[in-house]
Amino acid sequence: MGRGGYRLRASAAAGGAQEVRQVICPLLAAAPRSGCPATFTAEQLCQLMALACAAPEASGQPVTQWTPHELADEAGQRGSVESISPRTVGRFLQRGGLKAPSVSLLAQQ
Repeated sequence: MGRGGYRLRASAAAGGAQEVRQVICPLLAAAPRSGCPATFTAEQLCQLMALACAAPEASGQPVTQWTPHELADEAGQRGSVESISPRTVGRFLQRGGLKAPSVSLLAQQ
């Protein structure tokens, strides 16, 4: 058991809720994480997802389906993002799950 566990036991034995809270809160606090901060905001990713769900013809594109390259270009032209690579768009869409649902979403008759 770590040092925090012993402190928690001692606080609980003392019977004070305030003492327990003082031990638990720091243990549950989010610790700083390594790595760089996110490049795109949640709003930007939502805009990209909405664009990917829209028909390309509505944006004046001469294609019937989006490619990551065309999505990256269109997102930049709309000002949704300052810049984004087609590879990043492709990874986001793969990870973000523009996947067909496993069951029909329409009501069964």
